Amino acid sequence: MDDEHIHLEAHLNMSQDMSLSEAQSSRHNVERVLKEKFGISHITLQIEYKGCKNNNELIFGREKKKLSDKHQN
Repeated sequence: MDDEHIHLEAHLNMSQDMSLSEAQSSRHNVERVLKEKFGISHITLQIEYKGCKNNNELIFGREKKKLSDKHQN
C-alpha cells in the first residue's frame, strides 16, 4: 500500500438471500464500478446477508437501481 493508490475495505449487505455464485457476481460488478468510476485500485469486500438491521439504506440491490446506473453521465 502506498499514497498513490486508493484502497477500500467495505461490507456488502445483500438485501436477499442468494447463491454463492450470485453473490460473487454482485461483488465483481461492484468492484468493476468502483475501479472504473472512482479509480479505486485495491478493493476488499465482505458479503453479508442481513448484516445490518436497517436494510432500507442499501444502495445496491436487485429491487433497486444498480450502482452503475446511478453514476452514468
